[in-house]
Amino acid sequence: GIHSYMNWYYDRNRVYKLFGFDEFISLEYMNNSEYKGNYPSDESFVDFLIDKFENTKGKKFIYGISTQSHGPYFERYGTDVRLEKGLSVSSNLILDTYAQGAYDANKALEKLVNYLKKSDQKTILIFFGDHLPMFGDDYLAYRESGFIGKSGDFTVEEFEKMYSPPYLIWANYDVQLPEIGDKSMFMFSNDILSLAGVDSPNYYKIYNLISEEYPIITRRYIKNKAGRVFTPETKEYNDILELIKAVHTDIMYGDMTIEDKPEKWIVSANDSFCKEINTIEVQKCTKNGNRLIIEGRNLYKGSTLLVNAKKVDFEFIDDGTLSISTSNLGEGNNTLRLELVDNQNNIIAKSNEFIFK
Repeated sequence: GIHSYMNWYYDRNRVYKLFGFDEFISLEYMNNSEYKGNYPSDESFVDFLIDKFENTKGKKFIYGISTQSHGPYFERYGTDVRLEKGLSVSSNLILDTYAQGAYDANKALEKLVNYLKKSDQKTILIFFGDHLPMFGDDYLAYRESGFIGKSGDFTVEEFEKMYSPPYLIWANYDVQLPEIGDKSMFMFSNDILSLAGVDSPNYYKIYNLISEEYPIITRRYIKNKAGRVFTPETKEYNDILELIKAVHTDIMYGDMTIEDKPEKWIVSANDSFCKEINTIEVQKCTKNGNRLIIEGRNLYKGSTLLVNAKKVDFEFIDDGTLSISTSNLGEGNNTLRLELVDNQNNIIAKSNEFIFK
């Protein structure tokens, strides 16, 4: 899992471990992120994805969440894109900022696709947004543009438009891509696993069977494949929801009776989670004039360097090399330690203590 924001956001540092991921790489670990606006650019995020792809052996599942196009959409960078809108000043600014982010995301996607086209590893790429943006207080730009009504709660049609971000499925090899169409996201996974030739638990398969008749299931309504809508007042809505609740209860709190081999799908302690990226090592220190060159492994630009328990500024050269002024050293033995600390002062990882004479 890779996400260009803080590790603690939405408890991702805990959740990814429980999901069984090998690693969760958050912004704190990203040494070469280039910012555009308030967040790391989509282009630098794709560069990081490509590097991870190249340096991970064997079959892999990489789930990346970028942040450049996230709101709020105040004027935060110069734009290559201007839209002809005729809306209020506030909405015009929001849409210009968003359009620039979409433009940059499209370029980053093109870069990733062009890279994967040349790769001899068979790869399936799924590209999507997790939700539509707010676009101002009470969905201002949507209402001014007529995308939804001027006021009030969403109709079923408006709700569907507001909760249906587009997605793309692409592969770099000859494979029959599925015609999935509109489908609730929680029932989407089985299609992708099947496409990749990966087995899935029975509860995914049950969702898939449900989706064949009822592809859209939301808290507001259920829609069947014929387009008929069932609201919470209907028997059909409650019958389907009760079935889904029964599956959830069995998986989350029951004995997993719907699974033939439940142990296959249970994540164990996952003690190796992030073990590699959290292994920060100071291996060697060498004086070079008035500089001390520190060499090691997994050295992060955002780390805190402590020399004799005192915080010291350093020059980041690469993920194996740092440099500090020798004026930070005391007489005799000096103890060096690196700590990777997030913006809530939590220590994510720390190095060995290295003694330099």
